[in-house]
Amino acid sequence: MTDAVPAISSILFALLEVVRSIVRYYVLSERHWHSISVLPWVQKVRARHNSTGQVLAVCGQFLGSETFYLIAIPCLCWSASEQFHVPMFVTFYCTNIYITTWLKNVLAFGRTPPAPPAPGVDSAEVEYGWPSLYAVNATALPFFVLRYWWGAFGTGTEFSAAYPTTTAVTYTIAFLYVALVCGARVYLGVSTSADVQGGMLVGGCLVRLWLLVCDVINDWIVSPSAYFFGIPQWAFALGLPVLLMIIHPISLEEEASWANFHSSVKATSFCATFTIGSNGAALHYACTMATFSFELTLVNVAFWCLRMTIGFVLLGAAYQGIEAIDRFAVKRYLAPKYPVAAQLLRNTGLMTTMGFMVSLFVPMVLFYLF
Repeated sequence: MTDAVPAISSILFALLEVVRSIVRYYVLSERHWHSISVLPWVQKVRARHNSTGQVLAVCGQFLGSETFYLIAIPCLCWSASEQFHVPMFVTFYCTNIYITTWLKNVLAFGRTPPAPPAPGVDSAEVEYGWPSLYAVNATALPFFVLRYWWGAFGTGTEFSAAYPTTTAVTYTIAFLYVALVCGARVYLGVSTSADVQGGMLVGGCLVRLWLLVCDVINDWIVSPSAYFFGIPQWAFALGLPVLLMIIHPISLEEEASWANFHSSVKATSFCATFTIGSNGAALHYACTMATFSFELTLVNVAFWCLRMTIGFVLLGAAYQGIEAIDRFAVKRYLAPKYPVAAQLLRNTGLMTTMGFMVSLFVPMVLFYLF
């Protein structure tokens, strides 16, 4: 005879569920408002088949995509001086992904495409829709850079006080970037206005929080004796992703939930090895172009293009190597019986390799070549 297992709870869990219900009610209300106000206008605009609007939307979609950031991050790592604190910025990007996918899985708002996709655009995204990761990064990354280096407009650092026009122009570009990326998501039918509104809200909050700890984190990443409560940096950097994924919410039966979980796995894996590699590069190699003149001349541009070409060739070779291992080993022997484990292994192997390549191996090669 077996007794039924009683359900358990706590005041904390009950309060969290109340908060979750309130947020879900608010977002559902915003989505309803979108369907009766924004959606008809979007459909009218798209019905005109304006080529300029479609081009802008596709550009905005690309500028907020993972592909864009996977191109931009290596370029920054192999170009910018260590004074720009690139490791901390990359860590911020990975943190945004983890927090956003964590929220997506907790709130579990399925995508409700408000309109058919634009011609030539695939809007069949599996992940949950709120908050929009595109909107989170489009808001958090540029405005963090501006607040970090120049402060709030009109009240910031010595640079913003000395160059008010430059500050105003860059803030204007940041606003336009947010509008382009978020507008593209709504126009192309892959997000509602509620999704991008939530993403901008989360992104703004993350900027404020990251400003409190960013310098401490960057100093820890490049420190020659980096420890965390007695734990060596390499051990902490490898162990933290495991802990983060253990506490990551997931619905085992939902494909969208697994898609967000895989995104977090990729972000934490990349961040772990990127941190270790950045520490090694800062201590042993000329990781950046700190001694390179940024004067805009044909020779300097050609030299920069040569560096980037070599770096991306090496990065592509590493990617193809991991894909070959995945194709001939993981998919052949592991995937048929354990497809989820195979996907997790592929994502972990690929992004840990990319993290080391971007932060350490390619800088090391460029150091010896140049």
